[in-house]
Amino acid sequence: MRSLQIVLAYNKTDWTYGWNYMMDGFSIFYTPKGELVLDPMTSVTVNSRIVPVLLLQQHRNIKLGSPYTICHNISDEHLKYFKSYTKKNCHLECLIDAIFEECKCGPPYFPIKEGIPMCTFSQHVNCVSKQLKDFDYANCVCQTQCSELYYQKTVYYTEIHQNFRNKTAKMLKRFPDIELASARISLPDPYEYQHQETADYDIYKYLSDVGGAMSLVLGVSFVSFLEMCECLLAGTRSGWKNRRRIAKATRRSLTTIGLIKPALTTFLKTTAILGSTDGLNDEEIEKIKNENKNKESSKSPATVIRNEPKPFEKLESAPPSSSYQSQDFDQPEPLRTERLSCIYYRNVYPEAHSGGMIISNNSSITININENRNPRPTLRNIGRYFPLDPFIEWLGYRNDETLSRREFSFTLKDDVYTRFRSFTSKEELHQAFIKTKPEKIDIGAIYNYSCKHRLSPDFKEEQRELVFDIDISDYDDVRTCCQEARICKKCWPLMSICVKVLEQTMKKTFGYDKLLFVFSGRRGIHCWVFDEAARKLNGPERFALAHYCQVTAQQIGTSHRLHTHIQNSLKITDEYWDAYLESQDLLGSEEQVDKILKYVKMDESVRDEWKEHMLRYGSTMERWSVLEQKKREAHTKKYKDRLFIERIKLAVTYPRIDIKVTEGFNHLLKAPFSVHPKTGKVCVPFTSKEVDQFDPEAVPTVFSLRKNDEELVKVIEKQEGDLSKKYYHGEMKHSVKIFTKLLNRVFKE
Repeated sequence: MRSLQIVLAYNKTDWTYGWNYMMDGFSIFYTPKGELVLDPMTSVTVNSRIVPVLLLQQHRNIKLGSPYTICHNISDEHLKYFKSYTKKNCHLECLIDAIFEECKCGPPYFPIKEGIPMCTFSQHVNCVSKQLKDFDYANCVCQTQCSELYYQKTVYYTEIHQNFRNKTAKMLKRFPDIELASARISLPDPYEYQHQETADYDIYKYLSDVGGAMSLVLGVSFVSFLEMCECLLAGTRSGWKNRRRIAKATRRSLTTIGLIKPALTTFLKTTAILGSTDGLNDEEIEKIKNENKNKESSKSPATVIRNEPKPFEKLESAPPSSSYQSQDFDQPEPLRTERLSCIYYRNVYPEAHSGGMIISNNSSITININENRNPRPTLRNIGRYFPLDPFIEWLGYRNDETLSRREFSFTLKDDVYTRFRSFTSKEELHQAFIKTKPEKIDIGAIYNYSCKHRLSPDFKEEQRELVFDIDISDYDDVRTCCQEARICKKCWPLMSICVKVLEQTMKKTFGYDKLLFVFSGRRGIHCWVFDEAARKLNGPERFALAHYCQVTAQQIGTSHRLHTHIQNSLKITDEYWDAYLESQDLLGSEEQVDKILKYVKMDESVRDEWKEHMLRYGSTMERWSVLEQKKREAHTKKYKDRLFIERIKLAVTYPRIDIKVTEGFNHLLKAPFSVHPKTGKVCVPFTSKEVDQFDPEAVPTVFSLRKNDEELVKVIEKQEGDLSKKYYHGEMKHSVKIFTKLLNRVFKE
């Protein structure tokens, strides 16, 4: 393993706190050789409290090049300002040329170009800064390298070793304003991983497919083609002498082509005999029936045969639907009556004489088919309970032009998944719901163009609600009542803590107060932030905010003062801690005690001593009181770790967000009021004030809505209400009220 240890000394006044806790200090960027653009995504932060250990793996993408892939070869034209070509360097060069042309000057940190003066402060503020912020890289013609090197990183953090602190203590006393920071960068593999692009469809497969298609359509094989060529060549040389042989070969080739029509006719007749009449006209079908009827009369009536039925034929009349039902994207279909007409033919399967049936030719069976007896728990089955009008208002923020640039994703029947759908108006979206009957709806970002133009080079995201996704299955190591996707009232306090911590963080830290909390329908919660400032956060800002909200136990030191955000989160945790600890029996076994003690940053001998002391008691609360006693003794006995109680509480209860969902600008998330396909539960909103009383087992389901539908219709008709908006009544009333109330606040601004 090749490794590099870095120690940096810096003045305390040279850094400030950033978005992320413990993100002060320096940023170390790692790039391939020749790459001059510093990307925040390829960096690691170094400060005086933690030591980042950065493991890098070298990867290389090797592409085929023309005609398969458009990419830049080493032999191609190089850049003007940089020795090495990379796509990022090319974009930077394009930006430099645009600033030189637009501002007629160059910043001091750009390459010097003859005839271009240095920018003044006024030019930099009024012109250069705007170009740096708003420059559109889509106008740059920059290709990816045909051989592209990049690094895949793994980062974990540790504390500065105590020996190092002891050795530098004297120096730090002499210079109280100096801090030391350290980092370790390693290349564990001495080689690089190469990803070679290969052609899935080469010229040989193309010729093979073309030849196969010609053989199928024209009936001409490669041999027949050669024979035709032979005839033509023979005709040019000695056609008259060999005219008889040429005529014979030509007739053989034309005969091959002429076999298509009789073969096709034979196939269609065979299909008709087997019970399918597609492709034949009425006269041919009637002729086949008469021929088989004549054969039937000539055979013995005692012969037992296996019969093949015709397809279903609908009755002309069907039971009328109720008066209040009209066409909607998720209305259940009425009970249908089908007539099965059976026409039988003898000698179709002459070997199948055993196990058959004897039924007259004119027999028919009438059957009732109720396809909705056990409805599948999907969005298409909840009818008028889906709040379509406020839902569409939210997605476009009462603007059809904005709605037309919003991305939708539909999951249709049989798990057919469609993405990048957009609609120009409320009516078009409504008709799409009626026509496709989606089983699940996912919501994406609002782009600068309609998703129909997603292949445009300057197609990009403009805004998107800030979202958080938390699954209770991520807490399986700290809950004993349920595992995986199961959830109950005992482990729901974890979600209560997450809701209140997220709300506090968004309101107090970032000033976002328009939050919608939604039950995911199975095993967690979603949080949507509707504030305009949150919707317009760019990629790096979302990345920083997501990492600010992701606090791990390893980030908690041993004696440093806790960040205000962590202190506030612990106050919320303390409200639930004792009850949750006892209900889950988190210290009920020796194995569970070991899991908790691993968060104590003490010597192993000390942890073993504490473990022995805890196991003398039988209950979880008694064992926890031992740790609380050790906490009170931390100052007098000078324990190295004085924050182990806080670290344990955060490790168990702090929100474990899916950070990819939050930091991803174009990440999809299931829409509120969707139906979870595995549970049938509706994804209903709730508020932080009622989260403690929220019961995930008592939410509306497809089955409960349909079961109570008739009674609810009678109540609405009695009140002279609108039957097309059932979501304002019954089980959905409260959650829809929460949703519309929040929308009114958003639109009021």
